Amino acid sequence: MSSMNIVILVGNLGADPETRTSGGGMVVTNLNLATSSRQKKDDEWVEVTDWHRVVCFGKVAENVARFQRKGSKISVRGRISYRSWTDSEGVKKYMTEILADEVGFLSPRADGQEHEQEQERPAPKQAQKGGSKQAQKGGSKPAPKAAPRGPAYGPDDDIPF
Repeated sequence: MSSMNIVILVGNLGADPETRTSGGGMVVTNLNLATSSRQKKDDEWVEVTDWHRVVCFGKVAENVARFQRKGSKISVRGRISYRSWTDSEGVKKYMTEILADEVGFLSPRADGQEHEQEQERPAPKQAQKGGSKQAQKGGSKPAPKAAPRGPAYGPDDDIPF
């Protein structure tokens, strides 16, 4: 049986993305992503926030750095990575990171347009000859996106199972 290392997170950026270029010329962007969950403590629901270090590479890193800022809501699909090293004082250090394969932009852009859902989406094909009259005129508009539907129960309700 093969194994899997897949992580999916949806949260908000806690700071602006930090971008650098590696020695090999690859763009690397680091993100601090906050996710939250509600937990019952002493008969009261409280929100608990977890912080995740996310690392993006290449085109994904470039686009995240270009379009996202502190507070932006994003989705991340990637894998978890554990690193360890010994610092200059001889102390062993550990770090857990999410190595992002895909990042989705979930917050509306500042200019009112929506982001594409995924970074790695291919460009739309050009209209072929003999296509619709609207496409030939160049007047086609994208169909409006449906609003996401939430659960039928509220966040204060118990999970229905």
